[in-house]
Amino acid sequence: MDTKHEISYPDGIFKIHGAELHRFKNSAGVEYSAIYRGDFEEMSCERRDEEAMITAFRKRLFFELTGREWI
Repeated sequence: MDTKHEISYPDGIFKIHGAELHRFKNSAGVEYSAIYRGDFEEMSCERRDEEAMITAFRKRLFFELTGREWI
């Protein structure tokens, strides 16, 4: 079972789009991060890769909003 999730918002973009950054340890004791929108887990990764995951999520939002790739 995961530890209790600590929830934060890295920036206003997350709040505007109903996204939350969750930090926790999984059942194996590994530190993880995940991005949720509502009850849906959009992305997750080991904590060491959190910044790359946040960047990938921002790129996904950009595409959802504009239909264009973020270069």
